[in-house]
Amino acid sequence: MSNNLNQQLKTIASLIDCKLGHPITGGNESQIEQLIATAEKLNHKPIRVLKDWKRFELCLNEEDEQLCREQEPELSKDGIYLVYSHNVISDSTFMVPAGGWVRSTFLIALHNQCIFETPNTNYILVGNGREVKISLEEYYLLMSLR
Repeated sequence: MSNNLNQQLKTIASLIDCKLGHPITGGNESQIEQLIATAEKLNHKPIRVLKDWKRFELCLNEEDEQLCREQEPELSKDGIYLVYSHNVISDSTFMVPAGGWVRSTFLIALHNQCIFETPNTNYILVGNGREVKISLEEYYLLMSLR
């Protein structure tokens, strides 16, 4: 295995490590049904409920952020975020099995501090999570996960 590939794998492992980043709180796990009902009222997008999640903030220079926003004008004005979880509780599309992992596309809106809306899906973040700032290079590494 090349040193470059080895380093990339180490970087990915550190990014998805549960201990990296500062703690943030999602929705209450005992209120999942209420949160699903709230998400259903927002729109008709599929819903995935996540536990043990991480919210990544993509940190870009002004020029790169402007280009990104021109390509995806619906992005949240509060920052460029995506979410990752290695513990999917449920998925209304049944594409991701319970206990599976998922990585979202970019945030367009955050509702009730725990419903992470992307262009195609509502992710309900329950329990404790973590937030991490990442570079463009780290973002591309996360996107390489299959």
